[in-house]
Amino acid sequence: MSLLYRQYLCRTHYKHFRENGGYYIPEEQFGIACMTMAEARKYGQGKPLYAWRISDLVIYDKPKELSEFHKPIMPTGLRYENDAIARPPQSWCYVEEVEQ
Repeated sequence: MSLLYRQYLCRTHYKHFRENGGYYIPEEQFGIACMTMAEARKYGQGKPLYAWRISDLVIYDKPKELSEFHKPIMPTGLRYENDAIARPPQSWCYVEEVEQ
């Protein structure tokens, strides 16, 4: 059984590229990320770094089952044929709570 323990909104994301032997990352993002430039350089190993700015974090007292969620309505107004969330996503996905 797969359970959902928390959810959040990701309103902004950043992609940082390697430049002149380092990364150009605004200083204020290091405080948010709780890491130093040296740590970012070591972690990135010369590859692009990605950062998500999350908000509206909700941690559930009692974990919810994936069956309590479904895929959202598409921009066209149509629903997916099978919109049930049956397994955890590889990384993340948009969901809506099933109305009771």
